[in-house]
Amino acid sequence: MAPRQLQRCWSVLAALTLGATTAASAGQGPAPGKVVRLSFQAGGRAVSYSVFVPRNVTARASAPLLVLFHGSGRDAASIIEPWKKLAEKEGIVLVAPEAANPQGWQVPLDGPAPLCSLVDELKQTLPAIDPRRVYLFGHSAGAVFVLYMAMLESEYFAAGALHAGAYRSAEEFGGIEAATRKIPLAITVGDSDRFFSLADVKATAGALEKAGMPIQLEIVKNHDHNYYIMSDKVNAWAWAALKERRLEADPAYTPRVFR
Repeated sequence: MAPRQLQRCWSVLAALTLGATTAASAGQGPAPGKVVRLSFQAGGRAVSYSVFVPRNVTARASAPLLVLFHGSGRDAASIIEPWKKLAEKEGIVLVAPEAANPQGWQVPLDGPAPLCSLVDELKQTLPAIDPRRVYLFGHSAGAVFVLYMAMLESEYFAAGALHAGAYRSAEEFGGIEAATRKIPLAITVGDSDRFFSLADVKATAGALEKAGMPIQLEIVKNHDHNYYIMSDKVNAWAWAALKERRLEADPAYTPRVFR
């Protein structure tokens, strides 16, 4: 087996029959300055995603990649559109996959293998992406998925940020043990969120911190679950927490068997 720092998602994708069905498969990157909707085949199904490449991204390995996860009942457009302005300003490449079931993200159907293979595809298509600066951000159901992916692939992703999400079961808290790296995470939630209580969010942050993860927790006063009414502020806070984080070694994917 190759050294861990050279392991990539492709090593376990024979069963996924991955094959891009877009211009990316021909080595052509998406048009800069606009959101482009694409897809690829993974596990016998078409995985749809949207990607945004800022116009000022040109130099090799110069741009961070931010992977975005939408909330329950939403789609890629709902999470990528609020990030476009900041991405253009900061030179962030954005990609927003869509869950197989729009009502919620599932392991392993939506990731980590299909997710990491998508990121690997983008790294090949867009050499401007810095492989040591790939970040996660999600809202609501997407926020919970960020927690899952961060623990399962702590040596593949540099850091994660989430709005309105938390662990709420013993099984979920047990997933922290999967992390092989102390991955930094930033969590923000409104003090009036009716889906994720402050008690659950604080318990999640506390458990992660106890496990050695660098944690930032921001509680927004007079704010509920609605990300979209204050997405500019949430995104700016999340990006400030993420942008200086960087893997110390080349990303390493950890193959897993799920029962």
